[in-house]
Amino acid sequence: IADGVNTIGIFAFEGTGANIIVLPKSVTTIGYGAFVNMPNIYTKANASTGAAAIRGHVYYEGTEEEWKAIDWQINPDPTSNSTQNNNVLDDSRAYKHFNSCMANLETFEHAYEWKVDVEATCAEAGVKHEECACGLTRNENTAIEATGEHIGGEWVIDEVATVEAAGSKHKACIVCGEVVETAEIPQLQVEVMRRGQTLELQDMIYVVMIYELTDEAIANVDLATDAGVLYWTEEEFAALNGNIEFDEKHAVVGFEKYPDERPEYDNFYQGKSNGIYARDLAQELYYVGYVRLADGTYRYSEARLYGPEVYAYRQINSATATPTLKNLCVSVLNYATAAQKYFLEDVPETEYANKELTEEQKAMAWDVDLLPFNLAVEVPAEKQVTADTNVFKRTGKNLLVEEKISMIAMYQIDAKYVNEAVECGTIFWTAEQFAALEGMPSIDNIGTGTKVEGLEASGGAWQSTAPGVPARLMSSTSYYMLGYIKNADGTVSYSGILSYTFEQYIYNTATKEANITGKPELVEFVQSMYFYERAAFAHLGNQ
Repeated sequence: IADGVNTIGIFAFEGTGANIIVLPKSVTTIGYGAFVNMPNIYTKANASTGAAAIRGHVYYEGTEEEWKAIDWQINPDPTSNSTQNNNVLDDSRAYKHFNSCMANLETFEHAYEWKVDVEATCAEAGVKHEECACGLTRNENTAIEATGEHIGGEWVIDEVATVEAAGSKHKACIVCGEVVETAEIPQLQVEVMRRGQTLELQDMIYVVMIYELTDEAIANVDLATDAGVLYWTEEEFAALNGNIEFDEKHAVVGFEKYPDERPEYDNFYQGKSNGIYARDLAQELYYVGYVRLADGTYRYSEARLYGPEVYAYRQINSATATPTLKNLCVSVLNYATAAQKYFLEDVPETEYANKELTEEQKAMAWDVDLLPFNLAVEVPAEKQVTADTNVFKRTGKNLLVEEKISMIAMYQIDAKYVNEAVECGTIFWTAEQFAALEGMPSIDNIGTGTKVEGLEASGGAWQSTAPGVPARLMSSTSYYMLGYIKNADGTVSYSGILSYTFEQYIYNTATKEANITGKPELVEFVQSMYFYERAAFAHLGNQ
């Protein structure tokens, strides 16, 4: 019955088969005979006719006191003398208060279960109540004791582990924030593991040591400034007695990424030696990789004894090396041997770099009349700077063949002009740069040329050295050179344009020097340098 209904009419449910009737709390009057002749409702009338099996009931949503206060109307028939009310229900069996369980029609008893309203935590009590399936509740706001058990969260880093010291971390209870667990983060381990070695033949000749670094080393070390390669001669290394220590005089600073993009080489880095003189190519050195940590301590790789001669012979005897690489390595060994003979004294043949080559490999059959030498480059008249002969008395050129092969501009100048100069030096252009230069060359118009400031005293003359070129580019490179002195009064004195090719030096030396000065070792040296150049170009190209 809907809430708000006040009166149940006379004989409202008479004779119906209803077995559950729910009266709202708003009902205050029940008409005479409202529940008579209802076979499925437990009443006084059917109590003696199997009433125990009758399960139907009338439910009332109010209290028992409110139920008893309802006005049960008597028979309105004026001819009836009955004054008995019409409550045909047996209050002990038929009437069911609203607290009876409508979800359990077997016994009408409530089946209560505890329901948690607020979970108890490690520090605070919770709240719960009992609830039946019919929706009736009891024992509301019953306390649940605090558990006292913390719930740890994720690890929180307190001190980041570094390569200098261990770190620390903790877990805090996600409810109360109390720290429930702590742990140490191990100190990061930096290792420098040697993974190989090779030779750099593209430029000067360098030994290249290859190392695999740990992630910690890559993340915590500036590999450009705090890493590199240490090197010692065999005698120097023996004197260390196994006590490796950083020595700035024996260090080449800087690691570069190993140029192989395959994933397995992600942690590979390489460090180069210093450029090696031709005369020292037969020498083996001990190499050790190092990294310097933020606290100033060092980590080292294992030591490796290695040199260009070792590399060259391995390639010559390799089953996989290309013919051009083998030929280049033969040329390097012959070039090194010729340099030993020319620059060093009394080197025994057993120490020559090419000592293991065959006689055929050692032989250099060179017919200078048949080789296509690049002997001269012309200076266009419109770009020929007038020489100041008061300052630049004589000019000349030469080749620096000790390290990277470089052009040298040489001048005969009174020292006072150099000493009193505001600025002095030489401007160098390759043939391509000089051809592209627009207008007259000067210190204010150098285009893409290179200005080398300063003049170096050398044997009573003054000189400047051009940027060096790799051996493979000698044949294709020529230089234009302009010496200058900027005077205190603002004027500039020039030498006039000099031009020179590398092959011009080789040709002149090989064809003239032996006859003039009787230096066969020099002739052999420049010949071997030429073959080295040709072999380098054949294997590496001009890039």
